[in-house]
Amino acid sequence: MISIQVTLKAFEVDTLKQQTKVLCDLCQPSKLARVVGLPTKKKKFTVLRSPHVHKKSREQFIMQIQKTRISIKNTLTDFFTHRLLFACKHLLGHQVQIKQRLVYTTKLWA
Repeated sequence: MISIQVTLKAFEVDTLKQQTKVLCDLCQPSKLARVVGLPTKKKKFTVLRSPHVHKKSREQFIMQIQKTRISIKNTLTDFFTHRLLFACKHLLGHQVQIKQRLVYTTKLWA
C-alpha cells in the first residue's frame, strides 16, 4: 500500500482552507483522503521604536504559521500521483511538503 502525505503551510487561514479544498476535490476518485489540522506556530518579535531616547517604547509583532496535512492512501496509479504533484507545485502562497511511504503487509504476520 502506498500512502502520500501532503503538508501545507500558510500565513492566512482562508487561503489554506481554499487550497485544501482544491486538493481534496482532486483526490475524490480515491475516496481515501483525510484532512488533519496541525498546531499553529506563533513567533513573537519585539522591536524598539526609538533606540536612543525612548527605550520603553516598543512594538510587538506576531507571525502565525497555519498548517494542515492531507493523508491519501491506496494511490497506486502513477497518473494520479503526477496530477497531485503538479497541483501541489502550482499552489500560490503556500509551502508544500510531500512525503510518500510504501507499506507492505503479508498474511504471514497479519
